[in-house]
Amino acid sequence: MKRLALLAAFAAGISSAWAAETKDPVVLGQLLSHAKKEERREAAYQLQQLGPAAAPVVRQLVRALEDEDDQVWQRATMTLANIGPKATFAIPELIKQMGGERHRYAEQRSVRSAFALASIGEAARPALQQALQDDDEHRRWGAAHALGLMGNPSPKCVEGVMALLGDDEESVRREAEGTAVAFGEASVSSLRAMLESDSSTVRMGAANALRRMPSVAAPAMEAVRQALLRETDISAKMALLHSAAALGVDAEFLAPMVVEACAASEAEQEATFNILLGSASLADAVLPSLGLLLSCDDAATRRHAARLLGRMGDQAVDVAPALVEHLTSGLPEAEDEAAFQEALILIGPGILPALLTRLETLTPVALDDQKWVVETLSGLAPLALPTLEDALDEAAPAVACGVLRALPRQTRRNSELERRILPYLTNEDPRVRAAVVDAFTRMALPEKRWQRVLHEGLADPAPEVRIAAIRALENAPFPKAQRLAFLTEALSADEALVRLQAAQGLGALGEDAAPAVPTLLASTQGPSASEGYRLAVITTFGQMGAAAQEALDFLIASLDPAQSETIRVGSLRTLARLGASAKQALAQINPLLNQGSPEIRRAALAAYAAIENTPENLIPVLLEALKDPSPEVRAPVIAGLGNLGSDAMSAAPALVDLVASEPDRSAALDALREIRPQDVDLCLRLLESEDAGARLLACDRLGRLYDKKAIPALRNALRDRYSFVRRRAREALERIERGPRRRR
Repeated sequence: MKRLALLAAFAAGISSAWAAETKDPVVLGQLLSHAKKEERREAAYQLQQLGPAAAPVVRQLVRALEDEDDQVWQRATMTLANIGPKATFAIPELIKQMGGERHRYAEQRSVRSAFALASIGEAARPALQQALQDDDEHRRWGAAHALGLMGNPSPKCVEGVMALLGDDEESVRREAEGTAVAFGEASVSSLRAMLESDSSTVRMGAANALRRMPSVAAPAMEAVRQALLRETDISAKMALLHSAAALGVDAEFLAPMVVEACAASEAEQEATFNILLGSASLADAVLPSLGLLLSCDDAATRRHAARLLGRMGDQAVDVAPALVEHLTSGLPEAEDEAAFQEALILIGPGILPALLTRLETLTPVALDDQKWVVETLSGLAPLALPTLEDALDEAAPAVACGVLRALPRQTRRNSELERRILPYLTNEDPRVRAAVVDAFTRMALPEKRWQRVLHEGLADPAPEVRIAAIRALENAPFPKAQRLAFLTEALSADEALVRLQAAQGLGALGEDAAPAVPTLLASTQGPSASEGYRLAVITTFGQMGAAAQEALDFLIASLDPAQSETIRVGSLRTLARLGASAKQALAQINPLLNQGSPEIRRAALAAYAAIENTPENLIPVLLEALKDPSPEVRAPVIAGLGNLGSDAMSAAPALVDLVASEPDRSAALDALREIRPQDVDLCLRLLESEDAGARLLACDRLGRLYDKKAIPALRNALRDRYSFVRRRAREALERIERGPRRRR
């Protein structure tokens, strides 16, 4: 027996090498029926390389088309294509294979079979014409595809393809259109006749095909024009419009219809753009009408007209003043403003004169109500920077302010731009000076220039300039101690907005801002300290972390019920960031665990967990919180228990109970996966859950506990409706029967 096996292996090796080395098509044809697929693949590959020389084995190749292996089938099909007209014997089987035979790669089989049939040539034409009427959509598609590849159609062939323009399958209809295009002039008269079909689908297909061959479809132009006038189906009408534009029907005739389509569905609106994209003369003809549509009562039509103008690019620059005028006077809806603004940006730098002219009529204060101007300039800035730089020469205050705000971030020093901007640092309008400081934060400045700009900005009498300078400090090349000094000093400003910006700036310094805690605390006293300011200071203390321990009494006092919920929640979040250093606050936090709004209870639990981080003290509190009526409160508690892992084993029963609760189920299962329950009875309870994920987890845990008590329940799980649960149950049973592995 051993000797026979060795001989078999030796013979297999010889046949494999033989297939790779021999060029004899007869030998290779015999190997196509070899028992091993590797041998059949190699033989098919070698035959494919032989091309027409493989003609003697056409019959063997036809049999190989029924091979279960995809590679053998593909190579056999391509070999028949290479053989060409001498492979006529294969026509019936290729027609059959062109139907896909319910194969998972049916489309690919149809494509390759059609190619082989087209390569065989005229002998395959009768069978292909008959296949145009086949019940199988893949076979109809393949027949149309093959005939298109062959060309030179007979009238009967053209007629058969035209019939497929009304096929039930869209893929077949699209292929019929492509085949009609491939037939070229031979199909024009039939397509022209199809424009009068009773079926809107056929009319649309005929129009699509004519559009794709404008060089030979000129005789159908008048027919397309007349079909447009009588068409009532919107999809067919859009196809006819597209075809008419491609064939050169005069733009004045088409323009009203294109404009009308702008008020149709989204699909027709998209088709409108494609039509205009292919015809510059038609686009010019519809521009005035699109400008009028910007005032339409219908919001969707207004926005589409704006988007269409934007997508037309600089061709629509003449309509830009109308877009600017609408934005200036105010639009009915916010979405209108976004669409009009985007249109201006897409039209491009050519709209800058209209924008700058508009800016000249404003004041810097008015820019706050006309934010779209700066936003539009910002969108254009990367493409129009030289024009914007030139606009800064002796500009009106509003122009300077708008351009400065719109300048993009510079990665390299631009000395010429610096030279143009610097004079505005002494402009009499504070908003212009603030815009200068803001613009310099986006430029690559040398340290000395930074020093000058920020010193002047921080000393400016106008609050808006100082606010801009404080914002700039975060990116300024100043030592942290100097930034701290500037910001601490700004806390004494008379203006509330300056103090607010300074407090937020200190937060960005993190623990390095600790020396400013006394000043921050003092700034929260008195009637001038608004709730918003106190909340900003509280948030800043949180950003400092444990370094803000000096503020602990203030934070505890902010938990008083007399304070607003916003202040109390902010204080709790900050105490959480102080962590263990805030243990003094636990007495005030405890009552809030089950009092007040869900937001307060949730923040109180987060603070408690961050401060009291020992599991033995924390878990009882979290277990109690699992009873909270709000799922918003329970969710972070469940996640917190999961983060404790096996330390939270005592919480497993409560979490199993929560699996039955829809809002808590996913989080509870995630937590249980981290905790990894060790109790067999608890896992058996979980196995009875209605949730498949819970049953999957139960099977996994039971398999790792090796307790034979679980065997009956796991055997029952082998009948679970879900295969992944059945598979995991089977694995668990195998584990239990095998027992735990012994460590060596």
